[in-house]
Amino acid sequence: MALELLKENMVVEQVVGENRYQALISHDIVIGDNRPDVDKILSVSARNNIIRQETIQGKAVIEGMLDCSVLYTGDTDKLIECVEAHIPYTQYVDVKGAEAKMICEVSDTVESADAAIVNARKISLNVLVDLNVKVLERKSVDVIEDITGLPDMQILRENIKISNTLGEGTSQDIIREELELPQNKLDISEIIKAGIDVVVEKVVVTSGKVTAEGYVSLDVMYYTGESVHPLEKAVYELPFAQETDVQGAEEGMSSEVRFYVDDTSFRVAEDAEGKNRIINAEILLKCVAKVYREDEREVIVDAYSPMRATRLSKSAYRCRELVGRENSQVEVKDTLTLIQPATSMYDVSIRPVIIDYSVSDGKVVSHGVLQVAAVYMTSTGDTVVTGEIQEIPFNVVTDVPGATKDAVAYVGIIGSKSAYELKTSRQLELKSLLDVEVTVYADREIQLVTGVEELDVVQPERPSITVYMVQKGDELWDIAKKYRTTVDDILEHNNVQREDIKSGLKLIIPKKFL
Repeated sequence: MALELLKENMVVEQVVGENRYQALISHDIVIGDNRPDVDKILSVSARNNIIRQETIQGKAVIEGMLDCSVLYTGDTDKLIECVEAHIPYTQYVDVKGAEAKMICEVSDTVESADAAIVNARKISLNVLVDLNVKVLERKSVDVIEDITGLPDMQILRENIKISNTLGEGTSQDIIREELELPQNKLDISEIIKAGIDVVVEKVVVTSGKVTAEGYVSLDVMYYTGESVHPLEKAVYELPFAQETDVQGAEEGMSSEVRFYVDDTSFRVAEDAEGKNRIINAEILLKCVAKVYREDEREVIVDAYSPMRATRLSKSAYRCRELVGRENSQVEVKDTLTLIQPATSMYDVSIRPVIIDYSVSDGKVVSHGVLQVAAVYMTSTGDTVVTGEIQEIPFNVVTDVPGATKDAVAYVGIIGSKSAYELKTSRQLELKSLLDVEVTVYADREIQLVTGVEELDVVQPERPSITVYMVQKGDELWDIAKKYRTTVDDILEHNNVQREDIKSGLKLIIPKKFL
């Protein structure tokens, strides 16, 4: 009977390479003529927006936009000034094996943002952005599902998990809200700045669509026009449900979404009593949604005939198998000692950042810091506003069954709620509840059998019985293949089970006859 191969075409995404790159983006902010000279920098905030990513030979090209705000004190009666900068950048990240038109995936985190005074009219800004870049190649491979025609053909199969991106889409949506100040807040004279954070709570995949639900956390800092209490801060949560068209999306598929703030507008309006207590907010959100399917299938990774000479064709497949995706929560509490005594807290920004992680058996330990920027009124003779930045380290332990130390993990903070209270003039009590998502992958390289042919050669004779001592690292399949017998025959003639095959065991290997 002639050798027959049952083949099937399989589309796979192979990980070509990856790189975690830290981009230091520097920019000088020149103070406009309508603003006072810089006396002291209070705080710096930065938000990153990935605009485009692509691959070229040996590199990934990433274009982005940094939206930065710097609070400072000037030489006017105003306690605080705010200057903003929108900084475009292009980064070239080395990725070995990358070629044009490959798939490029980027996740980003602003690790730190610092500013220094160059002179009274210029601020030097340095922002450190973590760019985790992964390059993949989509291939079409003809793999063998079954081999027939040789009655003694031995076939080794393995289960692999195949993750394929089936579609990606981008959408923009505007959140428009008429926000009224809480009753305990003073009227608005002028908005200084607005801090924005996007929290995704739920993602649903349906036919052709990905819907993400969550809220925008909005902190608005403003002047009141009052001498006793000149600054106020109002906090809001603006819910959203944003749909993104993704061709190929179907119910039950896995998904990933990333949100960026493309533009904002905040205008002060009068309420029914003619008081400036309304904020007309417009926030333009961009969502990048991806859907993918992870299938498990059985493939042939080796084959041989004990009695007939055959030649195999193989193709290497480097796959990244999903080990698990788990969420965990951690509460970080600490009390900071302020450098100067505070009479009023005006702005406390608490931003969690994951710095590093380690993987051990079944666990991922994430290491991070809470970056705390506090702006407050102090009384040391003359009443002044000051600012300071401190960091609080934290660790998060996430159980991920099956994770090993050589696995690859992606750690992200998908939500945080923070609160603070000034206990004494120098003691600032902080509390943050962090939601952390951990995704763990294991890299595997498999030699898939893509072709088998029978050779018209005579197999060499070997002794009727061979005694073989098992060596460390030996696989029973490899022993049977080497001596042109079968795994079942070795087990049967030695009256042992697979788990009994250990280093030092002597095996009697019979000659296989037709």
